[in-house]
Amino acid sequence: MNEGKGKTKIILVVDFDDDLGRVGIRTPIIGEAAVREAAMKYALVNPQDADTNTLFTALKLYKEIKDARENAEIAIIAGHEKGGFKAGIKIREELRKVIAAVNADSAIVVVDSVEDEYVIPVVQSLIPIEAIERVVVEQIRGVEETYVLIGRYLRKILEERRFSRIFLGLPGLLIISYILISITPYSSYAASTTLIVLGLFLILKGFGIVDEIIKIWKTSPIMRFSFVFTVIAVSITLAMTYLSLCSYNFATDAKALAHYTKNILPYAMTSFVPLLLGRFIYKLFRRSFRIWRDVMSFIILGVLYYFFNRIADLVLLAPSGDLQTVVKLMNESYLLQTFILFIGAIMAVSAMLYARERRII
Repeated sequence: MNEGKGKTKIILVVDFDDDLGRVGIRTPIIGEAAVREAAMKYALVNPQDADTNTLFTALKLYKEIKDARENAEIAIIAGHEKGGFKAGIKIREELRKVIAAVNADSAIVVVDSVEDEYVIPVVQSLIPIEAIERVVVEQIRGVEETYVLIGRYLRKILEERRFSRIFLGLPGLLIISYILISITPYSSYAASTTLIVLGLFLILKGFGIVDEIIKIWKTSPIMRFSFVFTVIAVSITLAMTYLSLCSYNFATDAKALAHYTKNILPYAMTSFVPLLLGRFIYKLFRRSFRIWRDVMSFIILGVLYYFFNRIADLVLLAPSGDLQTVVKLMNESYLLQTFILFIGAIMAVSAMLYARERRII
């Protein structure tokens, strides 16, 4: 480790998913001797892993810079085995320790995958990056080598939880769902139900809903209770939606849609209340100025409820749900103009409160 007072260029090895931690190597690691020892230890366990090449590439780069008589140091930092924001937080903490220890003023980042490159903005936020060294492992193209490579990826899927949850857990859930439904009198719905489960997984994963749920759950006991009640309310809404559709034989004419709206709308709007109320109470206890956002959410819910409920009433009043009659009734009751006025007022008040929030926070 450098002990001088001058600034130092640091060769930084980044292990985003903490493969080193799985073999008992703890980070951060600073200094050529310590990094060389870690590289040897990891190579004895995973000699053909890309991280092994990354470690020795970093050591080679460090030697070249030292041979050029430049002031340099080498270090390893690692993220979290689950990746995501946890990895980013851990990498930021370890990088701060490394910068403080070596008095670094710039970095050369050594990575071996696109996933590792996710940390580049994190590194740049703490120290200027002079260069990025991407380690590409050369592979001999052949049938046998392809089988070996596939075998390695299969082992990763089996052994690493972040991959096994998607490649093993999801197919397992789909297979069990299909089999359980197939042995019931509703076997004709097995395929569609399986596709629904797959679709829900893709939505939850694609929009990061699972991460948001975990974040809400960890926020406070108030948010946990509100989340549980929200799930219950949404379940009731879905059940009432199905019952309402059944009561009109899944009809799709204007009158039926109006009846669906009248029956389902109170439950749909109420399902948002527990979560919004939980956030309101949480911010109230924290004396947060951002509580205005939840107040505006309640107001928007009320406006939307009134608007859609009124449209449903007009459709039911019109003979045979005639569209022209509905539009005429809307104009006579100034419904659309009132809605636009409410939305304009909400946007104006929100803009003023947001500007006030920016000045306070």
